[in-house]
Amino acid sequence: MTATSPSRPPLPPSIATKSSSTASLSQLGAVASSKTTSAPRTHTSSRAPLTARQDGPSQDPTSQRTTLSLIRRTLVSDGSQGTDLRASPGPIEGILPPLTSSNEVDVQLYAIVAIVIKDFVNSWYSKITPDRTFVDEVIQIIAHCTRALEQRLRQIDITELLLDEVPVLVERHIDAYRTATTAPATVQYGESPRRIYHSLNPHPALDPSLTAEEQRRYESAYRQLLIQGALAVLLPTEDLANACLRTLVTDIIADLILGQALAERICQPWFLHGTVSKVVEIVKTPPSKATINKEIIQQEGRRSRLEKFGLLSANAANQRNHSPAQDQSLLSAWFWTLLQYAFIAYQSVRFILVGMAHAQTLPPRVPGRLANAPAVSSPSQNTSPSSTRGKSDVDGHPAQAVINYGLFSCISTILDLSVRMPWLAASLSFWQHILAQGPGRYGAASSILDKFLYHTISTRVFSPSLLPPLLLQVRAIIFPNNSMGPPAPPPPSAEEARLIRSKAASDILSLVPRPVARKFFAVSGANDEENQESMRAQIEESMLCWTDDAELNKHLIYSILDLILLRLVPEMQGKTPIELLAERGVVLSGEADGEELLVDLNEEKEAL
Repeated sequence: MTATSPSRPPLPPSIATKSSSTASLSQLGAVASSKTTSAPRTHTSSRAPLTARQDGPSQDPTSQRTTLSLIRRTLVSDGSQGTDLRASPGPIEGILPPLTSSNEVDVQLYAIVAIVIKDFVNSWYSKITPDRTFVDEVIQIIAHCTRALEQRLRQIDITELLLDEVPVLVERHIDAYRTATTAPATVQYGESPRRIYHSLNPHPALDPSLTAEEQRRYESAYRQLLIQGALAVLLPTEDLANACLRTLVTDIIADLILGQALAERICQPWFLHGTVSKVVEIVKTPPSKATINKEIIQQEGRRSRLEKFGLLSANAANQRNHSPAQDQSLLSAWFWTLLQYAFIAYQSVRFILVGMAHAQTLPPRVPGRLANAPAVSSPSQNTSPSSTRGKSDVDGHPAQAVINYGLFSCISTILDLSVRMPWLAASLSFWQHILAQGPGRYGAASSILDKFLYHTISTRVFSPSLLPPLLLQVRAIIFPNNSMGPPAPPPPSAEEARLIRSKAASDILSLVPRPVARKFFAVSGANDEENQESMRAQIEESMLCWTDDAELNKHLIYSILDLILLRLVPEMQGKTPIELLAERGVVLSGEADGEELLVDLNEEKEAL
């Protein structure tokens, strides 16, 4: 046996496959133990280990490796990728066109694009044709749009947009919701809360008097209008001339991204309440908590092994069960606590003084907005003093002071501060007026305090380094398991939605110190469980109630979408997409052919 085995040549793959069913057990063992370099593997045997590594159940959908694998599988064509590239892949920025000036942001944006194309484009387009030219063209168009949006984003005041203008819309939504859902309003006007809300806060895409089918058509047409207008400004001329490609990209963004993700998912109350819980979890979890826990577990493991084998003395084991605070005297514990608070106070005062000194060297604040940006906050909202107060406009008026941002008024409205603690709301308004309009105007726009606050918020709260983790969290919330199709969990039932809302209220309550919460919610009972339940119920009824109606939430979501698009693309104000295309000099001669091709593709997609 030993003399014949080395002289036997390895079987070719085809012969080995055909004779595998009739070979003996010893022959199979000899073939399996032969070197892989002596004969090439079959296609099936080479894919099995790769699938096991990539599709393992222990992989995190939001990990860097899984994200890059998703992007390469979906967006990188087979011709440019190849087998060698899968074995040792190069960087994504060297294969795909850049979306922004940051590679980390590009990875997260490409992951979202890959999910949309995987679930809603390749699912039907790959059955029509294996050609990937359309996907490559879509990627190029998205890259053009994102780069143009980034350039426009640098010209607007992000801080004022997110902390002043968006909170004004949220506050208007809360006021209209509370007015529409009160019993006197329903009795007096004899209308449903949705009709009362729509009369107070109307939107052209929403009308409660329409049927469900008509309402869906109105929303789809409005989203198409917004996206077509934005693409008519952002896309290059050669891409605008391709009517078929432009229409397909418009359908992907308007119907798939905005329609299914924004209008049908984000507007749901259970989704908003679940998002609140996730945000609270992120806030409560320090970045280094995992590392600290890992070190503690390792130390505990080492000590437990020493105790197991009797290498740790009894005195040492007893000392481990006592915390350092128990061994210290009461005076020493108070001393270290006082020293800790003194250090925190010193760091806070030092930060404020250094920041104020640096603010003196900063230039005066100027309106960071496009030259032709509209002064109104939304085309669907009527101009009101609360929405246009103090706004910087094209006439060179000074920027809005930070202490007058709409965020503070919005927080007061959410907390219902004027009803629960009117003395506190009046005191805060008084000091706000003194700082902004009183002697010295220490909090007015372009003052030292204002420049310090604005610089701190712009550099620390809206730091560009926070954008990739934010996009990652948004992708994990909207697209769980990197999919929006069947793998995503189904919508919860009414009982599950109620539990999600209750958990969100409990999470919010966990952020508030217990003495502050008892004073704010006016709870004075002796039973802690009853007090906790009472405070949680008050949070549900007053702070989360304005998100309970999905149709009314659409008013808020669409209003915010209108505001952001008009700030980024102010050319859309008062113009139709056809007028914007005419200004670009685009000849629509091939529009009919493109629409006919789009109809044929849609018919084939529906048939499949």
